[in-house]
Amino acid sequence: MQYAYSLMPSVRAAIETTLSPQRLSRYLPAANGDASHAFRLYLWNIRLCEAFYLPCHFGEVAIRNGLHEAMKAKFGREDWHLDRKFLRLLPARLSSELSNVVQRAQAEHGSSANVHHVISGLSFGFWNNLLSSSYHHLLWHTGVHAAFPLAPASETRQTLHTRVQRFRNWRNRIFHHNAIFDKRPSAELQNIDALVGWRCRETQLLMSSESLVSRTINARPRV
Repeated sequence: MQYAYSLMPSVRAAIETTLSPQRLSRYLPAANGDASHAFRLYLWNIRLCEAFYLPCHFGEVAIRNGLHEAMKAKFGREDWHLDRKFLRLLPARLSSELSNVVQRAQAEHGSSANVHHVISGLSFGFWNNLLSSSYHHLLWHTGVHAAFPLAPASETRQTLHTRVQRFRNWRNRIFHHNAIFDKRPSAELQNIDALVGWRCRETQLLMSSESLVSRTINARPRV
């Protein structure tokens, strides 16, 4: 990803005012103090975040659907979110979130509201919480394969929780427009790839074939 121009000082000053000097200065060390190259790195980081949208989409949907399947198996019902035993375990913050999502689904969809509207409406933090130690004996005492049937035998609730939390932190960095170019993006892609693959090899292959992350990483602008 090469650029045929360097910003004029007045143009760069105007852009810095709009985006904030602090945001652009984040890239100066990687650019050896070259302000024009730092701006190229900034644009490249945006494109890298854009490229990660597809694997983040596959990762988040695969994880939450996997956890939904585990909850269905545990409680023997599609609408497990209404089970009293489960509801008693929820902390106040997540109980409030669940209640708000159910109410919003009913307001938006009326009599056609269903569990899938609730699943898609819950935050990723809600799903990640289901892998915490609070739910170990309820959901994961026999292992994680109800949610991730292709996970290695060595994968535990704790290690899976660490992986999902890592993915969540990465996703949040991207969605909050933070710098990711120097945060081991290749390793984070591998983590997402593993999580999706533990749910479904075919979905993993589709994600890998459509992803532009590796190509974008290799297109890092050079001085």
